[in-house]
Amino acid sequence: MEVEVAATMRAVVLTGPGPVENLVLRDPTVPEVRPGWVRIAAKAFGLNRSHTDMELGRTVGKLVGLTEG
Repeated sequence: MEVEVAATMRAVVLTGPGPVENLVLRDPTVPEVRPGWVRIAAKAFGLNRSHTDMELGRTVGKLVGLTEG
């Protein structure tokens, strides 16, 4: 089955640690699909507030089991 591949994409990029203002909307080049890879079309995404708070240093010792990454 042939599937039409989008020629463009948008991405939210974290330009550095810190506040939400460091999230920037960009239009990167669509990467080639390599063997073993898949390409998906995302209709929506979410940001985890816990990770944002951790980036800002507001969660030290408060969130057991939460890891950066």
